[in-house]
Amino acid sequence: MEAITNLKTPLNLQGKTAIISGGERGIGFGIATAFSQRGARVAVLSPSLESSQKAAAELNADGGDAIALKCDITDVESVKTAVAAAWEAFGHVDILVNNAGISVRKPFLEYDDDISEFTSVINVNLFGTLRMTLANAKRMAEYGGGTIIDISSVGGFTCSLVEGGPMAGYQASKAALNHLIKMQAVEFSKSNIRVVGVAPGPTHTDLDAMLSEEIRNSMADRTCTGRWGEAIEIGAACAFLASDEASQINGVVIPVDGGLLAKN
Repeated sequence: MEAITNLKTPLNLQGKTAIISGGERGIGFGIATAFSQRGARVAVLSPSLESSQKAAAELNADGGDAIALKCDITDVESVKTAVAAAWEAFGHVDILVNNAGISVRKPFLEYDDDISEFTSVINVNLFGTLRMTLANAKRMAEYGGGTIIDISSVGGFTCSLVEGGPMAGYQASKAALNHLIKMQAVEFSKSNIRVVGVAPGPTHTDLDAMLSEEIRNSMADRTCTGRWGEAIEIGAACAFLASDEASQINGVVIPVDGGLLAKN
C-alpha cells in the first residue's frame, strides 16, 4: 500500500467492502454501523440468517448498503460458502473483521476431563478466526491486498482483569490470537495484506445483564475514563484501522479500553 501524503479529505470508506463475522449485534453491529456510516458496503455474517437480515435491514434503513449471510465459523464449508457469496455480491472484499466469539466462565478445576467447554471457546475464537482469515486472505492476495482486523480483548494481555468469574479459555484464545495477528502480518505483507487487532475493554452490549451492577461499576472504576465503552467506539477505531490513513499500522493489537490496561 502506498504512503499517504495528505489528509485533505475526511476519513471515509467509500468504495470499500467489508465482511464482519458476528456483525448482527453487540460490538460486531457497532463495527458494521461505523463502516456503513463511512460509506463501506457491508456483509453481516451470523449463524442465524434471520439475525443477519435484521441487522442488514437496520443498516440499509439508515442509508447503508448491507447484505446478510449465514455463517457458522466453526464449519469450514459454511465459511467457504459465506465468503464466496460475499465476494460474488461485492466483486471484491477489501476488509475482513473477525469479530465472532464466545466465552465460558468456569474455574479450571471445574472443567470435565474432556475439556470440551474449554476447546469449544478455542474453536470459535481462534480456529474460527483462522478459518475466516484463510478463506479471505487467499482471495485478497489474488485481488491485490486488503485489511484484516481481528477483535481480541484486554483479557488477551493480562490475567488480572477478570470480573464475574474465571475465563481461562477465553483469555487463552485471545492471547493466542494476539500472537497470530503478528505472525500473519509478517507473512501476509508479501501479498499487500495488513493484519491488525483491536482489544476492547468493558463495552456495553446486550450481554451486560450477565454481570451485576457491582461488577459493572467496579470495571468502570478501573478505567481512566471512568466508564464503559460503547460498541460504536470500537467501530470507530476499526473504521480508522480499515482506512487508507492507517496504512502504516500493521501487526499490532490496539487496546480500545478507556485506559484500563494503563491503570491496572
